[in-house]
Amino acid sequence: MKGLELPVNMIIIIAIAVLVLVVVAAFFAGRTGEGFASISLEQAFTQGCAALRAGYECNSQSIGSVIIPGYKKGANDQTPHPLSEICADKGIPDLNACARACGCVVT
Repeated sequence: MKGLELPVNMIIIIAIAVLVLVVVAAFFAGRTGEGFASISLEQAFTQGCAALRAGYECNSQSIGSVIIPGYKKGANDQTPHPLSEICADKGIPDLNACARACGCVVT
């Protein structure tokens, strides 16, 4: 009986170790998957400002046309949000102030 105890104990230890590794891997995979799906308000603002400067030549009237993919206000939010809405979420009141916050010179 003594000869069978060692292999049975090893199988149990290996099974527990594999289970722990699977649980840890599932935890990290769930966290990183969520992180890639959405971006923060600051990241969205930075991306929107870069797009406004590069593609729209800092035209403040085009702020509503700059759409930032990946910005979600809630867990189930699937709507694309324009830079104008992101500026409003940051507390920037109007289009000219939003363009100025992006580093654009607006007269």
